[in-house]
Amino acid sequence: MTKFNVENFTFDDDSIEVSEKEISAPVIFLKDEKEFFFLPDNYDGYIIMFAVYKIVNGKGKLFFEFSHSDFDPFITKILNQRFFSESEKQAFIEKFYDSLTNDKELIRFIKDYYIDISKLISQMKSYFEKQHRKSIKRNYKAKKTPCVINIFGGPGSGKSTLALELTATLKKMGYNADYVPEVAKDYVYAGKVDFLKSETALAQMQLLNMQKKRIDLCIKGKVDYIVTDSPLLLNLAYYSENNSSRGAKNTYEKYVKNAFFKYNNINMYLFRDTLSYETNGRVQSYQEALEKDEIIKDVLNFAGVKTYDIWRNSVDKIIKNILHL
Repeated sequence: MTKFNVENFTFDDDSIEVSEKEISAPVIFLKDEKEFFFLPDNYDGYIIMFAVYKIVNGKGKLFFEFSHSDFDPFITKILNQRFFSESEKQAFIEKFYDSLTNDKELIRFIKDYYIDISKLISQMKSYFEKQHRKSIKRNYKAKKTPCVINIFGGPGSGKSTLALELTATLKKMGYNADYVPEVAKDYVYAGKVDFLKSETALAQMQLLNMQKKRIDLCIKGKVDYIVTDSPLLLNLAYYSENNSSRGAKNTYEKYVKNAFFKYNNINMYLFRDTLSYETNGRVQSYQEALEKDEIIKDVLNFAGVKTYDIWRNSVDKIIKNILHL
């Protein structure tokens, strides 16, 4: 069965029609239409399918309408019963949206019909985002595996700010998302700086287990996206092996890696994009923070963890990458 996706259909911008509250375009298939429409093999007519985007009660809706060369009621019935899945509708509306936002001539044409193009584009964007959210939720329901979004980076690089922005954006889009802050900051605010600076296996083990507990609570609460600025693997970057034997070090590293890889992770590395350094909640100097940046990169390489490179102002790009994984 031919699927309705961005590879096997197109539409002619010159044939896009507009009225006060709708835009329609004839869809041209690039593969066998008989197979797609469940038509009999001996059918030798032609079909035109119109995808119509209507604004109904202030909300965008996508409809599919048909016409065909034969006035055969049997063929009409088959066409009207053609089911379009949400992913098929999603594919068309995204392509339609791309044309509306990039074709200047088409935009001018639509404006001639007194249609508010910015409102229309906003409604179309909301439409396909809503459909995509439904698809994501269905996938997660089937997998039953929450996703942990790990933001790696050195102290003061902006991980917390980005994590909060990312969580807020996901929530606004309708996803069940939550932010898991770093336990280490609690110790700084409580004045237990010496505990953190010790970087002993005992201290790091305690921090790791507390951080893990916060993630597990979110999973128990059925959170789909768990955003954290303190990935469990980051623990190895703050562990000093000076007072440990080689065997103890290997055992601890294995324990941390097993804890980290237990989850369904999306891993990102946040690059510093400013010379300013936020000291609030930190025990490291700016130079020490830069040194930690390199240590964290070494830890990621050692553990074989691949990351997406991100910057503080790239929330939209990050969201797009997350939703299309």
